[in-house]
Amino acid sequence: MFKFISFLLLAPFLLFADTNTAISQANDLFDSANELSLKDPDKAKDNYKLAILKYQKLIESGLRNPQIYMNLGNAYFFSGDKGRALLNYQRAYRLDPSNDDLNHNIDFLKTQAVDIPPNSRNKILKYAFIWHEISFNWRLSLFIIFNCFFLALIAWRIYHKSKSYTGIMYSSLALGLLLLASIFTTAFQWDNSIDGVVTEREVTPRQGNGYIYEMALSGPLHSGAEFKLLETRKDWYYIELPGGTKCWIPKSSSTLVKE
Repeated sequence: MFKFISFLLLAPFLLFADTNTAISQANDLFDSANELSLKDPDKAKDNYKLAILKYQKLIESGLRNPQIYMNLGNAYFFSGDKGRALLNYQRAYRLDPSNDDLNHNIDFLKTQAVDIPPNSRNKILKYAFIWHEISFNWRLSLFIIFNCFFLALIAWRIYHKSKSYTGIMYSSLALGLLLLASIFTTAFQWDNSIDGVVTEREVTPRQGNGYIYEMALSGPLHSGAEFKLLETRKDWYYIELPGGTKCWIPKSSSTLVKE
């Protein structure tokens, strides 16, 4: 009985130790692959694959945190699979949208996309709400600064029984509220409508849910193309691409961000 109770008490610590060991092994494989990438590319590729298997095993065991997904995305990226790299970056983003390194990785991969023409409406929104392009941590810091400045001005007006600096006070309030709205938008991911990523090397988009339908675009979609899922019908996804184009692709050609 005593041994059984001892085992129950020690089990969480043993599990934690095993998890840390597995993470360390995966990270070591990834680091060694980086070191070998110039000296021995074939060996580096093998180590990236082993690191990917280790990270995937950790995720399958129930360990889902942004750093593991980001590490898995990095391993896929350096092994040459940009589609699955972006997929795992998006999964990490859902758990931690404030990670600046992660956002940089996602933005970089999006610049590599060859399928989707730029959306002029998104450009207009980007420049109209330029503060939303600032990193999450900077927006949070600026919100705190403007909020403190606003409260300090209120306290100064009350203490001195003055109505001066009204314009500055309300300007700081307005800027603070705009930043707060931007922070909430990122925190709740209202600005991220990506549901899935093409993970096959390339796929032919169709005008209907079957191979008998004509192509919806002039060429194929490539690995890394992101989309919003509109409908699922048997083995097909009806999707909307960032440029606004809608088409059908086989389920097997892509993976949804939500597992």
